[in-house]
Amino acid sequence: MCEPGYTKCASRRWVQAANPEFDAAFEAAVKQRAGAVLVLSTPVTTPNRKTIAQLSLKHRLPLLSPRDHADAGGLMSFGTSFSEATKHSALYAAKFSTGPSLPSCRLSESLGMS
Repeated sequence: MCEPGYTKCASRRWVQAANPEFDAAFEAAVKQRAGAVLVLSTPVTTPNRKTIAQLSLKHRLPLLSPRDHADAGGLMSFGTSFSEATKHSALYAAKFSTGPSLPSCRLSESLGMS
């Protein structure tokens, strides 16, 4: 539903796809006149990210996907890179294990712990 004063508004339509029914899901999105496709990171979508990106091109639908799917293609990605977060966690664990005080780490500044 649009807010008063708005001439256009976005509506959401959900299309659920079980592996390997991605082609049917994209066809349903086209039939429902979707303007784009938003993909969430799940154990089903992540291993099939290249197939999903190819289907978005085939059906001419912009694809918004998690950052970890960016290597497969798509218009835009979003979110945290868990591989980068893991690397940073390891660096902080190494810093703490060698004995510097908590205030000497940038993380403590961002958390207001200094």
